[in-house]
Amino acid sequence: MAFFSKIETKPSLNLQKMKTPLLGLALLVAAPLWAQQRVHSAQLNFTSQADGSVRFATANMTPLQTIPGATAPYWQYYWEFGDGDFSFSANPAHRYKAAGNHRVRLYATNIYDDGIPPALVENTVALSAVTAAADTFSHVLATPAAAVGMHANRNARAEEDLVCILSYRNPGTAATAGRLHLFVNEKNARAPHFIFENARAHHSEAQLAVPPASAQTLINETRSLYHNEYIWDFPALGPGQIRNLFVTLKGTPAILQDTGKLIRLRGVFAPSDPGIPAEGYTLELRIVRSHDPNDMSVSHSWVDCRAAEDLELEYLIRFQNEGDGPAQKIALDVELPNSLNAATLSRQGWYPSCDTCLETRFTKTGVRFTLDNIHLPGRKETRRPNPDSTQGFLRFRIKPAEDKPREPIKVRAHITFDQNGPIATNYATTRFETCPPLCCCCPPAPVEKPPLCMPGTSAGAKGGYAFASGDYPGEYPFFGLSTPWPHKPERIYLQSELLLGLKGDTPLPDLLSVKIDTLASPHSALPDTLITRVEKETRRRFVAFEFPMLLRKDFSRYFGLGLGASARLFFEKSKDESTTTVTTITHSATGAVSTSISPPALSSTETGKTRLWVQVFVDFSFGDGCRGPVLGLRPGVVLNEGYKLFVQASLEVKF
Repeated sequence: MAFFSKIETKPSLNLQKMKTPLLGLALLVAAPLWAQQRVHSAQLNFTSQADGSVRFATANMTPLQTIPGATAPYWQYYWEFGDGDFSFSANPAHRYKAAGNHRVRLYATNIYDDGIPPALVENTVALSAVTAAADTFSHVLATPAAAVGMHANRNARAEEDLVCILSYRNPGTAATAGRLHLFVNEKNARAPHFIFENARAHHSEAQLAVPPASAQTLINETRSLYHNEYIWDFPALGPGQIRNLFVTLKGTPAILQDTGKLIRLRGVFAPSDPGIPAEGYTLELRIVRSHDPNDMSVSHSWVDCRAAEDLELEYLIRFQNEGDGPAQKIALDVELPNSLNAATLSRQGWYPSCDTCLETRFTKTGVRFTLDNIHLPGRKETRRPNPDSTQGFLRFRIKPAEDKPREPIKVRAHITFDQNGPIATNYATTRFETCPPLCCCCPPAPVEKPPLCMPGTSAGAKGGYAFASGDYPGEYPFFGLSTPWPHKPERIYLQSELLLGLKGDTPLPDLLSVKIDTLASPHSALPDTLITRVEKETRRRFVAFEFPMLLRKDFSRYFGLGLGASARLFFEKSKDESTTTVTTITHSATGAVSTSISPPALSSTETGKTRLWVQVFVDFSFGDGCRGPVLGLRPGVVLNEGYKLFVQASLEVKF
């Protein structure tokens, strides 16, 4: 018996990288609510026959509680029989191939119920003999020709286990060994979503502690997208033979921040036989707060605001017919905020699949998708192909609108089956952020804390030249940082900067002073003359720190205007070198005139001085204010230096 989801996903693996938020406050607020949730419990019973057939049943299941206005809750089951086989039936029957002790596991998921699912239930089936043939082997291969397939027993939820089933098959004509790879925790996520709990192998698969140094192109490409890789060596697999591997993953607390996001696990079948090509399979999961089959999710839960212009969001609406008969018409009314560009909407796929049954019509509040003349079985029908045949989906893509406020984008749908009332889904939310690149890397292992970052902030580095009227300080280069500030291009926001200016030894204009004194001559009636000449050369250097603070407004993506004030502090060093010469003119008794010049006298002094400028300015910016680069022009006036004028020209790049 083959069991697989009707929804076959082929998502793109090149997703936009994201970054990590400050999660502590969210967890602090959510903790009391989480603690109030009801914790369910369950038991499993079984009866065995001498021929090796066993009938399983659940017992003492905690009563479910209906959420006001929601569909009646029910249990969804997943069984592992301890021999590599499994079932999603409520009370399955199973025949074992071999005698011995078989550890049976039961996972129960409460659908339409906000309590916490029961913990894993285990029991041992001891068989002394087996005389009957085993049932057909279950698997999750999507097609008869597939070499690898994946399926999860439920969606991802914080602090909750899920089981990932990996089925693999030898599509060749000869037996082959090989490796099975599982990749989890995408690098584009802000924090790790899963912790690897354990794996259950029933066909002598051996887990490797260290990934091999070399691998095929498919594996290497996938490694670049995920933080964690788990590998199993499998022994000889016969032609057409199918096996299952079961892996338990636990959602981390950090998964809460990405509620409503689509995430992906990747499995790769890598046979040793070079004649059999490697094959990959991507399993798409949704991060949920409760297990509701009618929901909405989005490909990106956090986006760098600077990448928003090139971003295309992908939305997935999932729905399930809970009736006792088939649904023939399903309407999906999607609320689209004005921060999305409706003209860029494109449909990517839907189920029930058909060529002409899907109608798309834009409304005042968004868009309506109508699936008409279809057949979607009801969950309460006694006969249906498989459990997932009652579920459908619609996937579409859309781009954010340009020059709109970078506020959270919240999208939800209202699902209407035939003539029934609408069912509102959760909001699929995309938030915007920017942060320095050094803190945007996810940690290498899921056990580490998420990297700290400043959501919704941006920083830049700038350099340029400053000019001032008068002889001081003249022109000098500067560089610095625009400190992290909330990027809110739709309104006035505050920005602060730290600038450092440097100027080396610079000669100031030479000073010349001449002093003439007359003295009575002892030899003549004419006076003697004493001429003292002092030449002074001054060289000055300084370091300047400036602390601007301004209010900015971006009038478009490429032009902004600001008004601000700053304090500019100069730390100066001056060196004065003086040369003094004295010329003496004397008269003798005979009237003769003689001139004598003294040797030059040299002197040098160094002094330090600190001065403060208080200034106001206007700031003009030209360029991409979100991504950079930005050309800046900042004229202003110094208030405490006789209204000295200055101007700064700069080029800024954004982080």
